[in-house]
Amino acid sequence: MKRALKSILNFSRANKKKLSIVMAAVTVCMLPEIAFSADSSTDLLQAQQATINSTFGHGSSLEKYFYIAEVFMSLIAYFRARTPMVFIGLIMVIIFTRIAFGIIG
Repeated sequence: MKRALKSILNFSRANKKKLSIVMAAVTVCMLPEIAFSADSSTDLLQAQQATINSTFGHGSSLEKYFYIAEVFMSLIAYFRARTPMVFIGLIMVIIFTRIAFGIIG
């Protein structure tokens, strides 16, 4: 145990400059966390919630593009594999997409 502590002490003495740089970097990284932990914080993106819902939410054009791409990719997979099990995967992906866009919106 003494040997390990002595080794750590020798290492810290030999690398004072490097250790001080690392400690300064850790302190700088923690400063924003401390600054933003105050209770008087405001949500700066709250005004953009309607835009996000209309772009990524349920019924958006992006959702329609996802559905078209899913059908197109499943047709390509069907032509390559020639198995109808691909369409079961399509149904599963469409259900997942529907749930994901419902959660977003």
